Amino acid sequence: MDILSFLDVIWRRRWVVIPGLIVVAAATVGVTKLVKPSYKAGSQLVLYGNGNPADSAPNTPATTAVPNPLTGISGLYDQTNVVIARMADQKAVAQVGTSKGWTVANVDGSSTPLLIVTAKEKTPEAAVDTVGRVDDVIARQLSEIQAGPPQNLIHVKVIQQDTTASPIQGSRVRAAAATAVLGWIAVISLAFAVEALRKRPRRSKHGTHESEKPRKESRRHRRRKSAGDRQTAPADDVVAPPVSIAGSSRVTELPRANDL
Repeated sequence: MDILSFLDVIWRRRWVVIPGLIVVAAATVGVTKLVKPSYKAGSQLVLYGNGNPADSAPNTPATTAVPNPLTGISGLYDQTNVVIARMADQKAVAQVGTSKGWTVANVDGSSTPLLIVTAKEKTPEAAVDTVGRVDDVIARQLSEIQAGPPQNLIHVKVIQQDTTASPIQGSRVRAAAATAVLGWIAVISLAFAVEALRKRPRRSKHGTHESEKPRKESRRHRRRKSAGDRQTAPADDVVAPPVSIAGSSRVTELPRANDL
């Protein structure tokens, strides 16, 4: 079927398509109102250290200092990956105490020791509360995996934290788009179904299609047909009238054409 045939069917069945589209539009608006959006909040944390322990505490012998395991990794960007791995542990998830609707990641393509916390919840209050819980657990996990004197430790600091959550409209948009597409498909299918039923031959009471019934001949058609039959009748059927001969009492019949 080409596009012209498609549009022709839509136009002929517009009494089905137009009300259907109105219903689909109303359903789309209703779904948009019913589906509640999710809310997102976030924070940014930075890792920082106190420099070389020997410089910060020159009177402390280097042999008696307890080494920090994280100082063996070059740069603080790699330490952020260690913290991210710790936050994926079940213990850290349990310490947060909320659903796993949060993530901890670093900045892609950057060597800065930043941690990006994102929380998605059903209410704005829950999203902000989850972000605060995750920030506290990050500081706790960082202190648990370190050892050594205070001047040799790496710390974390919250440099930005959302106090209000912003709505995420993606769920509403997806629901509205799905309703509109499925409704449009249903309306078009209904229009073509009506078109097919209209073109289907009807059955009579005797079980035969109307197209199979013998058509009634009009009176004018019957007259023309009978006149044509008379004109094309064969000569064998023509009977000559009897002829009487003058002076005779007998009636002599002429021979028929087929007797000659």
